[in-house]
Amino acid sequence: DVTPPENRARGMGLLGMAFHPDWPQTEELFLYYTASGGTPYYNRVSRFSLGGNGLLDQLRSCVNPC
Repeated sequence: DVTPPENRARGMGLLGMAFHPDWPQTEELFLYYTASGGTPYYNRVSRFSLGGNGLLDQLRSCVNPC
């Protein structure tokens, strides 16, 4: 769930996005975002792949430390 938290004044939500270095041969996308799992909020990096239906499927998430 990458829905941004209600309070965006603290720099929360989607913080960054990057394509795999071998794009488009490797159709993977990395998102860096603030996730809410209660308090406190934490930053997460998630890797997604492009599915046959054009939607992203989450492959793996990493929270600091990984």
